[in-house]
Amino acid sequence: MMLDFTQPESFSPNTYLKKNQKRIFSIIKEVTGHAYILTAPQLFVDLTGDLTLAAMLSQLIYWSDRSIRPDGFVYKSAIDWKNEVGASKRSVQKFNQLPYIETKIRRANGHPTTHYKVRFDVLIDQIYQLCQVYKPGIDPLLIDERKA
Repeated sequence: MMLDFTQPESFSPNTYLKKNQKRIFSIIKEVTGHAYILTAPQLFVDLTGDLTLAAMLSQLIYWSDRSIRPDGFVYKSAIDWKNEVGASKRSVQKFNQLPYIETKIRRANGHPTTHYKVRFDVLIDQIYQLCQVYKPGIDPLLIDERKA
């Protein structure tokens, strides 16, 4: 398939200025069959130290709201992570070591698969620590003592 990147005769830079993203996403959808968009707050990049880990955290939070398991776990194989966010095996290993991620190996589709759960209490604490913001209702002196 040949993609046409030529500009129409009535091209005006101002015309395409606001349409570039839409045009590129349209091409992506045409050639891949989808135009999934990954989002991760900048704070997650700061928290994890890595854009891929931030995308994984963002996706796990997204899927945690859709979990049908009563224990709240979501299962993902390394291949699932690769397909969903482009994560390498090393990234998956690093993600599994984050203090706000809980993992268990359980069967999924007949195979041992890592199941994930966000430890939201730990995540929220880490966010506040990173931003040096105190939780409402918590004595700041107690937080300062934990840092010492």
